[in-house]
Amino acid sequence: MKCVVGSFYGEGTEVHRDDTRSEAITVDGHDAWVIESNLSFDIPNLEATEELLIVIIVDTGDAGAGLFYVSIPNTAMHLEGEAREAISTLKVG
Repeated sequence: MKCVVGSFYGEGTEVHRDDTRSEAITVDGHDAWVIESNLSFDIPNLEATEELLIVIIVDTGDAGAGLFYVSIPNTAMHLEGEAREAISTLKVG
């Protein structure tokens, strides 16, 4: 999560992270880990000041992994239900 936040928001941007969920789950019969965080930030010329971030890392076998990334700014929280629906139907292919 530290790498994702550091890469996406760029150097010099202060991002406050409040993890609300960090636990093992199963995705399509595969072991996975989910981390959910509320992020807050102040970026010039950006209307959003907070974001719901969900990262799911899935063990795909053969030492491989997949990543599912959800980023919903506080200006579009009406999309959270759709994101959670997508998570509930993830398939490993």
